[in-house]
Amino acid sequence: MSAQKVMRRIMIVRSTGMPQENITQLESLFKSQAELVVPDDKKESIFGKIAGIHALIGCPRPLFSNEIVAKAGKELTWIHVPGAGCEEFLIPKVVESKITLTNGKIICKILSPKILFIFMHQMGLGKFILGVHRPVLMLDLF
Repeated sequence: MSAQKVMRRIMIVRSTGMPQENITQLESLFKSQAELVVPDDKKESIFGKIAGIHALIGCPRPLFSNEIVAKAGKELTWIHVPGAGCEEFLIPKVVESKITLTNGKIICKILSPKILFIFMHQMGLGKFILGVHRPVLMLDLF
């Protein structure tokens, strides 16, 4: 008897600069492999959807806290900070856990959904969704 595949819940916090087209493209690409949870970059929106996520991508620095990690729960295994530097994310709830923390250079604007897909693939999102590995690489794409 084989283990049942877990549908990963990936939270991508949508900033005001991220076009809906990019989110739609990602949802289409990963719809059979993961549930994308896409709140706006407001505390109420993030806190209302964060329970039970496996990955957190793009949480605004001022909103990140021990409380947000606790609300996510024990399933959270990956946090990705899309900008350079991640010192603000090195809080006790992350440091003392098995959560993988990655970050990338500052990306001012993703030009197209195809570039966004390449970015997400380089981050290891596809393999993470499939449960093949946890992402561990640091990005230096742009």
